Amino acid sequence: TVLCKDKAGLIGNNYSGQVKYKWSTGETDCCIRPHVTGQYSLTVTDDCVTFIDTINITVNDCTQCIWLPTAFTPNNDGRNDQLKTIPSCPINKFTLRIFNRWGQEVFNTQDVQKGWNGMHGAQLADVGRYYYSVEYNTAWSAEIKTIKGDVILLR
Repeated sequence: TVLCKDKAGLIGNNYSGQVKYKWSTGETDCCIRPHVTGQYSLTVTDDCVTFIDTINITVNDCTQCIWLPTAFTPNNDGRNDQLKTIPSCPINKFTLRIFNRWGQEVFNTQDVQKGWNGMHGAQLADVGRYYYSVEYNTAWSAEIKTIKGDVILLR
């Protein structure tokens, strides 16, 4: 689970009855706000049974939740064959657009999992510098963020 540093959410659950809580952090409340990346375990005990659950939490800055590499090599060797965004938090709306040096759009997707394979239509795109624009918002903010930059296509 990914949480934003400035909007850290609660983990845990408040159960009814005579229940005791013990977190791996030493806290004894039903729910906690993790501020550090790590594994959190909760032991919940009542008069009859004990339950233990563990969750891995990643705490991110979340001011920019998308990263793109600066180069890729679409040569079908199984390594870096697609230019793909790497999200570090849950993404809601998403658009990736790739442009050549003349400003022509050569790729467009609204699927954060989909990458550009270095093709322009049915042709191999030229080796060189391309420009991208990413627009997205997150599960925590409706604000549309824009990232622009360039990437090198190598073969």
